[in-house]
Amino acid sequence: MSDSILMNKEYFQPSNEVLRKWLETRKVDFFSLANQRVMPFFSDVGVKEDRFWFMLAMAVELAGLSATIYGGLNVGGKIALIAILIVFGLVILDLVVAKLIHKNEGELVLLRAEAEKVGFNEPSKKHVLQVILDEKRKKDRLWKLIWLVVLIIMALIKLGAIFLLGTFNEPVVYYIFFALYMVVVYVHYRHTGYYLAYSGLLGIVKGVTNLMSKEYKIFADAEARGNTEVAEKYKPENFSQVFSTTEPLNNIPIKHKSGHIIDYADKADEKRQIGEGEHKYKFISHGVITDQEIIDMTNGQENKNKLNIFMAGRTIQLENYGVGSSNQKN
Repeated sequence: MSDSILMNKEYFQPSNEVLRKWLETRKVDFFSLANQRVMPFFSDVGVKEDRFWFMLAMAVELAGLSATIYGGLNVGGKIALIAILIVFGLVILDLVVAKLIHKNEGELVLLRAEAEKVGFNEPSKKHVLQVILDEKRKKDRLWKLIWLVVLIIMALIKLGAIFLLGTFNEPVVYYIFFALYMVVVYVHYRHTGYYLAYSGLLGIVKGVTNLMSKEYKIFADAEARGNTEVAEKYKPENFSQVFSTTEPLNNIPIKHKSGHIIDYADKADEKRQIGEGEHKYKFISHGVITDQEIIDMTNGQENKNKLNIFMAGRTIQLENYGVGSSNQKN
């Protein structure tokens, strides 16, 4: 899991748009905490792998386009020109379809996290969100299947253009291109959407790291020029969430190197930390709190308390950065 996507987070906080975009990046299926599964949210994995496969797919696309152009130049005429334009257009459409395959990813991550939070705090109400989530997943799987078929058809058209133009004399080359184009289909189905969500494409497709880099440049320039109005817009904020446990936490206050703190909710709670009963604490975040940072805050605690700490951090993630459903405008 990577938290390094957040640049200089001790004094810079990206906008809500960037954080919403972060939800679209690849994540682990779940984290294991206190012998239970908890959902990912502000985290990402597999960036290098997605980048490798995306670059490989684009190399194949370039090779296929080059083969089409070469065949077209040998044949000449309007048909060859049309074939070249069609293949070029299909390369662009591949990326569009890859984005469409991926378009619900952020929403699904959000719904899973919200269903988890509701299930922890109000188990009787989890069913409602779970039904919405299951229906969304069902529709998403159907559309992904449709777009997969579209990708396969476009790959066959690109291969057909090379074949009809008679680019190669050896039949085996066409079999090789068929295999390569199937690899491209796989990549656009499984990797391209994640890679574009992370880094974007030449500024045309907005990727989270590109957006964050632009915002950080605005922030740094404003700081350098003394433009406090602009700089303050990107300054980290502190958010808090009160939570309770049946057993006292260890090593209070719990401090994270990123500035997050867990302390007693008030002085009265500090005085009654011995014995059974309800113990109240306040989880205070400094800027954006990542999944790994929340998990770090549970280290050294009893299993029964780890989930309470995690859900307090998750509540901060969902309710304070303009990312949760209740924060977004329809």
